Amino acid sequence: MRSRLRCTGLFTVVCLAVASLGATPEPELLGIWAWNAKWEVAHKELELGYAMATAPALIANFCPNGEFRMATGIFYRTDDSIELGSSDGIETYRGTWIRTQDEFVVRYRLASAELIDSETFDREQRTEIVVEPAFIGDVLAFAHRPRGVANPIAWVVALRSARDYEQHVRGRFVECADRTKAGGGLTKERSPEK
Repeated sequence: MRSRLRCTGLFTVVCLAVASLGATPEPELLGIWAWNAKWEVAHKELELGYAMATAPALIANFCPNGEFRMATGIFYRTDDSIELGSSDGIETYRGTWIRTQDEFVVRYRLASAELIDSETFDREQRTEIVVEPAFIGDVLAFAHRPRGVANPIAWVVALRSARDYEQHVRGRFVECADRTKAGGGLTKERSPEK
């Protein structure tokens, strides 16, 4: 089973219009890119201990060796950093990315998920998702179909480079696998709950 998500309709027209301007060079794809919904002020107990604000988020890492890592969940923002929480329905994805002559192609699958039964996890893990992200100015338009959403229409999110955030965006859960060779180490993926 395979899902194929592409820029379509008016969005494609916008992509082509921006691409045809040619005024600015295309940003570098390598590294961490992120999107978050509107920040919400955290509960008092979180403010005292950890986070100032939270937001639903997607974080992706385009690794130099062609690996692709992505996670969705909740961002926690403090004065100096932003990172995904570890127990807020986090989902991780693994795959590959390549650059063809005209576009980027990303292929990925669900790697781990909280709050999911084994049967659903097995089905979702077998589903390859293929997307063709495109630069619009300095943001990366990325189509993602959230797990469990019946409608096959993807959400298109505007990923920003982690370098463009005021706070340091930590790459927790989206580390490139080659980090293990350098002694960094990946955490073991959590298996689905039965």
